[in-house]
Amino acid sequence: MLEIDNHEPSQLIELLGQTTPTQVSALNSAGYADFKWWDGDQDKQIERKTWNDLLADLGSIETQLMRQMDNHPECTLALLIEGIAVPGKGITGGTAVLRQTKGTKGLYYQSHQSKVNMQAIYAWIYQVSKYMEVYQTPDLYSTAKAITAFYSSDQKEGHTTFNRHLKEKTFHPNPQVTSLMGMVPGIGPVKAEALIGKFGTVWEILNSTPDRLAVVHGVGVKETTRWLRLIGRPDV
Repeated sequence: MLEIDNHEPSQLIELLGQTTPTQVSALNSAGYADFKWWDGDQDKQIERKTWNDLLADLGSIETQLMRQMDNHPECTLALLIEGIAVPGKGITGGTAVLRQTKGTKGLYYQSHQSKVNMQAIYAWIYQVSKYMEVYQTPDLYSTAKAITAFYSSDQKEGHTTFNRHLKEKTFHPNPQVTSLMGMVPGIGPVKAEALIGKFGTVWEILNSTPDRLAVVHGVGVKETTRWLRLIGRPDV
């Protein structure tokens, strides 16, 4: 049974309930993280935070994670960061959070910009990863897919750790590569890594042209045109 805290978004609870046996309860009030399940050996729990949460107050998040570890040392705790962030534009720099528009086009736009330096956030994530697994998803729907995959993997014999499943199937150590794979259907880790290596950020790739993207070895104009159209770029 996958337990979900009652403060989680109703849309996420509904998505998880479509394929997974779930139970909504006051996990946070009991000192647990947002999601909890039994893997056959021990309880696992995941705390979900968005990029906006990180930009608002890293200190309170760190305190919360430490409290959850202290309250339930018998549980394995992981952090899941939801959303897409890129370096901010302009003189002030900072960090910009992207959001996808509703509807069939699914364009991404800058919904929020913080003065907090993106490098500081990544430094914090790196430090946290020394004490727990840290995963990233581009949006709420992908979060539901990821948690479902973790839970399902732990229910299968021979798949008692979701870390291996995560690295092999869905994620990449570079969060920009992870975000690109999550946003563009059909793009694999090799090409995503090559594109990020060339252009630096998802934002730069999404606003580029097929010809410009095709300078990357192994990537063709037809392929890049299809990718951009899939994310709602009818102009290419």
